[in-house]
Amino acid sequence: MKKKENLIQTACSNVAGFVELLAKFEQKVVVAGKSKNTLSNYARHLAKLAIHFNELPTEVDPPWRSHIARGTGWDL
Repeated sequence: MKKKENLIQTACSNVAGFVELLAKFEQKVVVAGKSKNTLSNYARHLAKLAIHFNELPTEVDPPWRSHIARGTGWDL
C-alpha cells in the first residue's frame, strides 16, 4: 500500500514555488534560533494555506495575508 503524502509534501508537489518558500522560511527560523517543532508547526500551517488557496501564502490577496500573519511575528 502506498503511503499517503503529508500536508507539506502535498504543498511541495502541488503548489508552484512552495519548496523554495519553505527553504527560505527554514533559514529564517534557524537564524531566529527557534526549535524544530516551531519550524514543523509553522510549515504545516503554511502548507495548509498554500493548499487551500492553491498559491503561495505570500501571493494571497493582502486582506487575507494580514489576517494570516497577525500574531505570528513572521512577515509574509
